[in-house]
Amino acid sequence: MSFFFIKARSLRVPGFEQYFRQLHVYNNTRNVWFREYWQQKFSCSLNSFNNNSYISRTNKYSRSCHPENESLAKVPYNEDPKLAFVINSILAVVHGLDKMHKQICNGTNGLCTEMARMNTSLLMHFLKSSRFTGITGEEVFFDENGDGPGRYDVLNLQVNTNDSEHPLHYVQVGTWSTGKLNLNISSIRFFADQRSINQINVRRFCSDACPTGHIKKFTDEERCCWKCHFCANAIVLDESTCFTCPVGFSPNADQTACGLLPITTINFRHPLSIIICFVAGIGILISFFVVYIFVRFNATPVVKSTTRELSYLILMGILFCHLTAFVILQKPSFIICVLTRLLPGISFSMIYGSLVTKTNRIARILARSKKKIITRRLKFMSARHQLAIACFILVTEVTIVAVTVYRDPPKAVLIETGGRLLLT
Repeated sequence: MSFFFIKARSLRVPGFEQYFRQLHVYNNTRNVWFREYWQQKFSCSLNSFNNNSYISRTNKYSRSCHPENESLAKVPYNEDPKLAFVINSILAVVHGLDKMHKQICNGTNGLCTEMARMNTSLLMHFLKSSRFTGITGEEVFFDENGDGPGRYDVLNLQVNTNDSEHPLHYVQVGTWSTGKLNLNISSIRFFADQRSINQINVRRFCSDACPTGHIKKFTDEERCCWKCHFCANAIVLDESTCFTCPVGFSPNADQTACGLLPITTINFRHPLSIIICFVAGIGILISFFVVYIFVRFNATPVVKSTTRELSYLILMGILFCHLTAFVILQKPSFIICVLTRLLPGISFSMIYGSLVTKTNRIARILARSKKKIITRRLKFMSARHQLAIACFILVTEVTIVAVTVYRDPPKAVLIETGGRLLLT
């Protein structure tokens, strides 16, 4: 078993390192970006350097540069493997323009009128027909599709027994150039078996696969490597996108889909509900007991003196107050919501409307008894009138509540709280 890798051939540009190291702010004034590089390389500012060339207006270094004491001769040098391709690309344009000038301008020095009106399609024709020796000594040309010559190095992954820290390295064992493959078979090394591979800690990817619930965050410079980012309270829509679940939904265990949160409602099994129902039940029993007493002794003077009609209305209001507790503890719906808004107002209107009416009647009777001369009989003192007044107060309350229900209809709503939905 063996591993092979293919990479584009990238030769070093002869003489470029020597050329680069002799560059200086004194002798490279034509490159407007060179001063930016100089400032960054030596972490200093050239703003105080007396020269008319371009200087950055956003320089972040406070220390002034001293070009007479600074040089690129001793700085680390690492040549970009794509440098030869860039130089050859520029040379290709130069050769194309040269061929175009010779044909169109007929050897005339300078830019002729015909070439001044440049036709890009014609330039592309001359560019494709260019053939020259590149900066690294290899021939450069283009096929009918505009593609350059394909040149690749064949690398073999081999074990270096002398380097325990980096046991694996790449060895060039062949080349592929313009359709021809050349391999040095004797240079190829094979692993004896799978066990010998497993004994070597090989990292096959620059980034590990992200765990469940994570997405890949790519950098602008490198699209093949990534960092894993956790999707908090969200699902993984694809390998690079988190999606926040809508209100009322939450991610499932592996964060691949949104599921509806569990819905909870007020129920009779809750300890507080049991206490409320117990107290309300006792109140209902007491109310029925009082009603029974009133009905049994309805004709007695004591019951008659209480204004029986208003007393029955008060008892009915008390009964409705206790029944309201059972309505509120029901599962919310439109009818339950309407009753929850309607019953408390009606109950208290029946109770306090009757009490106000009875109090007003007693106050008028007592005020009349203090007078020595009674000239006329008090009006609206009969049981019928008293009941009518109490009912008028009750109807007023019912009308107000009915209007509010019509203008703003109640409805059951879901409230998200504590990882669940509360229906209320």
